[in-house]
Amino acid sequence: MACITSNIVTGVSESMENHYVRVLHAEGVPFVICTDDSGVFNTSLSEEYQKFLKIAPITTPELKNLCLASVTHSFATEDEKSALHDTISKWWIKKGGEL
Repeated sequence: MACITSNIVTGVSESMENHYVRVLHAEGVPFVICTDDSGVFNTSLSEEYQKFLKIAPITTPELKNLCLASVTHSFATEDEKSALHDTISKWWIKKGGEL
């Protein structure tokens, strides 16, 4: 789990450039991009993904897989996971896989 903004604010990581998510990505360790509390840390999930894209080289297919993997790693029921997976996949198809 990588909460980039809150990790920097709380001192877990000293900067975006030195955030541990870069190592996780480079080493192929499974992780998800998330946010602890958007009200406290003044961020959104979309902003967290944007920050990640600035610090880690990632292709569009890898980004799509990262989004889908977040569903796989969630505590949702299998029915909820299936519905979320379908929603994300349809969005990517609609967008043509473009960012």
